[in-house]
Amino acid sequence: MEEFTKSDFLKVYVPYALQKAIDFSDKGYQAMKDKIGNVKMIEYIISAMNEKEDIRAVPLPKEIIQYADKYLENI
Repeated sequence: MEEFTKSDFLKVYVPYALQKAIDFSDKGYQAMKDKIGNVKMIEYIISAMNEKEDIRAVPLPKEIIQYADKYLENI
């Protein structure tokens, strides 16, 4: 556990929160893969939260969703 960092936790927690809150099934697979795949959206969210120093030990799911909405609006 000593090697499990906050960053490691967020890379698991953020996708979990997104999957629970956003229905991606109505979007085309290839479009979603190209726009948010390969951890693009996850890295954006974590980076944006860090930039605004808006990241706590465990961000609330609604905060994660707000950043995801901003990302999806811009693609």
